[in-house]
Amino acid sequence: MFSFAAADQSQSLFLAIGEHSELKVPDLKEFSVSNNDTLSNKYRPNLKTLLLRGKKQGHSEVVIWNKDRSKQVWNVYVLSRSKHLQWMERIQALNDLGLQTSAQGRLIKIEGEIQHKDQWHAFREISLDLENQKDLTFLNQVRPSKDLQKENMAEIYDAFLNLHADDIDCQSLDQSSWITCNLSNKSSERKEISDLIAKLSKTHFIKIQKSLESANFMNYKIKLHLFKLEKINTIEADFTVEKAAGSLSQLNRSDLIQLAKQDDFSLGEVRFHLETVADPEIIVRFDKPFEFQMGSEIPYTTQNENNNSNTNFRFAGLKMIGSLTSSPMGPSLDYTIELSAPASEGQISGNKKTSSVLIHENKDYHLFKLEYSSKGLDQKSLPYIGSIPVLGALFSETQKLHEEKLIIGIIRLERINE
Repeated sequence: MFSFAAADQSQSLFLAIGEHSELKVPDLKEFSVSNNDTLSNKYRPNLKTLLLRGKKQGHSEVVIWNKDRSKQVWNVYVLSRSKHLQWMERIQALNDLGLQTSAQGRLIKIEGEIQHKDQWHAFREISLDLENQKDLTFLNQVRPSKDLQKENMAEIYDAFLNLHADDIDCQSLDQSSWITCNLSNKSSERKEISDLIAKLSKTHFIKIQKSLESANFMNYKIKLHLFKLEKINTIEADFTVEKAAGSLSQLNRSDLIQLAKQDDFSLGEVRFHLETVADPEIIVRFDKPFEFQMGSEIPYTTQNENNNSNTNFRFAGLKMIGSLTSSPMGPSLDYTIELSAPASEGQISGNKKTSSVLIHENKDYHLFKLEYSSKGLDQKSLPYIGSIPVLGALFSETQKLHEEKLIIGIIRLERINE
């Protein structure tokens, strides 16, 4: 006999045929049994217990009404002795792995997190057996730790790449055991790949989605959203825009857009101003370089040795160069971002960063933070700046005290379904 507390305050009880179970009912007023063919019962008032006995395989609901008008509901399932023993073994094995089990009707829910590889293999073996049972449904809400999921992903990628199936594209699902992989029809039709999928299905929670084209030949859209953050007052000089941006890093793109619609906001006693500068998009493909360029060529007038004037042009604005590549952990974005403005005659001053980040579909990533200042700008070039995309918004000031500024870049990758 084994029992579970269910999510709806009812409880589930599993009995073998011929097995007895005793329910304590100290405040019983009355009770009912929905299926007397499956379950026999006997109330013992002296002991204040209700004795239940499994008669044949099936389900019966036992409802107990107490004197205080409260109600208890038991869903009782009677199994064959052999199947009952199997269930007890499986449930005990899951508990030994540190997992929690609960029941609601015929639905058995398994929850928890697994840290180690040997525990993971044991859980997968038990889950395969549970998935094949017809009389009960199992809800798998077990998740691997982040490190274990990375290890699982790496094993899957290595296995496919060893068979030269480099069009595999996998993603792990949040709060789930499952890893979903896209694979082209051409690769999936190979016998060695079919054998590999069958083998991996026994050791990993893997779902294969076949597509006419692999991820490497699909079009993706990169969305870049730029915000300008300015410190309005000088209270708490140590509370910089960099620290403020750290506080904002917990917000997603939609939250920041809503915050930018306000005039300003406070963090402690410090007032800040946030506004949207630009939200460009670009279509990209794997292993193909791309470039964002938001700005313009700035004219400079210089004189040669003969005092003749020459006009030269230099780019000022925001530039991002990058490429989307595959990695064992998923899509990887390698990028260089540069913000530049005229600093002195013939010179461009800027802030430049180069990095690489794992980027999964339909998620917002705080990609970069670039500090800059309007102090030190070439005043001769300022008339041009106001008309330059991005720079005009970046170096305009909402109040006189703005010297400390920062640009926040949030990026999002979306697959284009054509």
